[in-house]
Amino acid sequence: MPQSPATPRPRAATAWFTNVAAHACGASLGLAAALAYDARFWLNLRGNELSLTRTQFVAAVAHTYALAWPIVLVAAVTFAMAESLAMRRGTPALLQPRAWLRPAADEIATTVVMIATIGGSVGAMLAVTTMLMTQLHSQRVIAILVAWASPFVVGAFVLLRRALTDPVRRYVRGLDGAASPLVFYVLVVPIVFAIRMRFAETDSGLDHSVPWYTVWTVIIGGLVHAFVAFSLPRSRRVRIAGATLVLAGVVGSTLSIELYDRTTSQRAFVEDISWVGSRAHRVWSEILDRDGDGHPALLAGGDCDDRRSSVHPGAYDVRGDHVDSDCFGGDGTPRFDDRAPMVLSPREVDDRPLNIVMISIDAMRPDRLRAAGSRRTITPRLDRLVTESVWFRDVTSPSPRTVRSLPAVFTGQYPGAVEYVRSLGRVDMDESAVTLAELLSTRMDTVAVLGTTYFRDNMGLLQGFTNVEHAGSMKPAPEWATDRALAQLERMRSAPRPTLLWVHYFGAHEPYLADRFPSRFGAGPANAYDTELWRADHEVGRLLDGIRARGLETNTAVVVFSDHGEALGEHGAWGHSTRLTEEQVRSVLMIRAPRVTPRVVDTPVALFDLFPTLCDMGYVAAPSPISARNLTPALHGAPRALVTRPLFSEVLPDAIYAIETQSIREGWQKLIYFPRTQRAAYYDLRTDPHELHDLADTHRSGMRSLLGTLLEWNVASHLDANRISTLIRDSITRALPPGVPRIDAAFTNGMTLVGARIDDATPPRDGIVPVDLYFRTDRPIASDYFIHLTFDPADRVSNAAGFVAHHSPVEGSYATSMWRPGEVIRDRVYVRIPESVQPNVPLIGHVEVWSHFHVRMPVTAVIAGQTTDTVDIGTMLVR
Repeated sequence: MPQSPATPRPRAATAWFTNVAAHACGASLGLAAALAYDARFWLNLRGNELSLTRTQFVAAVAHTYALAWPIVLVAAVTFAMAESLAMRRGTPALLQPRAWLRPAADEIATTVVMIATIGGSVGAMLAVTTMLMTQLHSQRVIAILVAWASPFVVGAFVLLRRALTDPVRRYVRGLDGAASPLVFYVLVVPIVFAIRMRFAETDSGLDHSVPWYTVWTVIIGGLVHAFVAFSLPRSRRVRIAGATLVLAGVVGSTLSIELYDRTTSQRAFVEDISWVGSRAHRVWSEILDRDGDGHPALLAGGDCDDRRSSVHPGAYDVRGDHVDSDCFGGDGTPRFDDRAPMVLSPREVDDRPLNIVMISIDAMRPDRLRAAGSRRTITPRLDRLVTESVWFRDVTSPSPRTVRSLPAVFTGQYPGAVEYVRSLGRVDMDESAVTLAELLSTRMDTVAVLGTTYFRDNMGLLQGFTNVEHAGSMKPAPEWATDRALAQLERMRSAPRPTLLWVHYFGAHEPYLADRFPSRFGAGPANAYDTELWRADHEVGRLLDGIRARGLETNTAVVVFSDHGEALGEHGAWGHSTRLTEEQVRSVLMIRAPRVTPRVVDTPVALFDLFPTLCDMGYVAAPSPISARNLTPALHGAPRALVTRPLFSEVLPDAIYAIETQSIREGWQKLIYFPRTQRAAYYDLRTDPHELHDLADTHRSGMRSLLGTLLEWNVASHLDANRISTLIRDSITRALPPGVPRIDAAFTNGMTLVGARIDDATPPRDGIVPVDLYFRTDRPIASDYFIHLTFDPADRVSNAAGFVAHHSPVEGSYATSMWRPGEVIRDRVYVRIPESVQPNVPLIGHVEVWSHFHVRMPVTAVIAGQTTDTVDIGTMLVR
């Protein structure tokens, strides 16, 4: 039986598979090029944000490539289909395979003319419409005039195209070999961004920054993909190469997903640093998360039961329900509780307590002291004081943020165990806490001289101080605090009771040298920081001289400490508040007291150990168990009585700093833990004091031991109100609660403001008003957005001032990129009414969603068919 003639279908199928293979080869190389650009800043790793060896870095890049490789397959199939469709209809030279380096002058000229004429015509039409809208007020008249002008614009379009065609074609033909599609597209890119930048300059509502990092990653990968795919011969070898790449990619992606949990030290690059890796990891996490709780069982999600959304890392584990809800330690997490009753040191006679002068220097690093290794003389008076004091060489602050560390110092509890007042933009300690000043006020006068306005409204921190003096500005001249403190020393000479005097110097806090004081050590921020410390040291010297001149040395204890450290470029950071690396959490602590022999104490201690130590000096015991330990034995010659214990630090999220990080240090071992991703970094500070080599993968038993203790401490020490899982749980609902006014403003980023409620429509000035905003998640949200809530006077003619409540939603605990479709999120905003607000003036609340925290880039919304940037939520009348 004769065979039927061959049909074109097999040839068409073969051609299509060949195109797919060619694009798979191109996309594979394009992804490699994009990732190479993505990682270019991280090839020199020492001193940067990542603490990886080169082997670990290569492995991290390989993981990123494997996780992102499915993009190759999707791109290959998509481009092959588009190419086949274009070829079927007659492809212009700009899209033909293997034509990217050949001259295509006529096609390029036609494209340029069309773009120019369309752009010019649209611009002319917009100009006419804008002119009419600014001159006329009748919408009907404007519509008639625009319709009348439209034919003229169309005619101008035809004339302009005819006028441009010949000169543009002659010019492009004159380019000869340069008139190729590749050159054309490369030139189009900067032109497009130049136009975009021009619009950014003329519209203040646009972001003036261009995300070049993201843009060039995509462009480089796309150009390499296109060049390779369109240049390859469509042959059998290409099909074999493409099939091999697909098979290798599938195997590589599978292995990467299976082995990802073992790459703790490399995850920072994949999830945070690499633009390619972070997108790929997010997509895979959403695909593999079976129960939709945001924690897959794979990809280090840590979900021990991916069928129950109530079980995942970070969930609150109720003891006795036979469910390991937090995937750690079984039902009811075991508890590491380091709180203990305070015991006063024995005394032979209950004599009169000493005066205590507490001198705090904001953000001072201990390595600026000569005794700690500084090669330049920055703090000569403090260097001398070290030789006169008990100097604690190794001090860890409970937090690198002042509003978390000082409450710990004044209560003897870790930040997570302190109760706070909910107030947007501030972290105020609740007045229910029992503070150092309150306890000592029963036996002493308590005075605070604060060289800043930073603590003016934090009444919880200042309770117990009977006399408080605030500076008139955030960063006054450091002499202000010293002059006020010297006046207090004069009073102390004849006071009937001893005095607790707290003096705070704020100058070393960034920005440095804001008052244009000349730098003593040269240019650059590090030298400016050292100059600020030199100024603070000079004022401390004046204060110490004042104590001596007034004869107070024999009955006064001097305590000098810093609330935390400061980053000066280490690990890619500047300032403080954000990381738990040593440069931010190491603090200064020295105590000079009568009848105390100077010495150096090497045992690691916590900064908040000051609380029981100063209570002991005042002969007052803490009323309840505390985590801090009394340092009095070290003051009296028994430093070995200070046992080595785990020391913890934490960054708690809030509306301004949406960061959650915890650390534990035990001896020379240190672990930094990121609860939202369950990622940990593990260091040996004896051999790696600058935390440059993450040992989490190679020392897994030590890392897991510290992590277990940290998680147990977390359960035992944190108040329920400070638990992130509690804040998230309380913020999620499935529908708008009854009684909340409905709004339904659909933002283009996938979230809808379904309702809002102002709890108190007639609040007093300087009061706190809860405002509830209810957002529904319509689809996965790719980025983290910020809520800009403003209250502006309804009568814009008056001089009444409004105020702003800009924040990260859910107090920084539940970023929008974590929201799951179908959820209704209650974003409760605790708005503090400023004293500057005029009473009896109606204030209208407006909500905007911004894509940047500090740059106004509002996301548009549609409400009742109208497009807007700003959504009204209600009115309040301040009384």
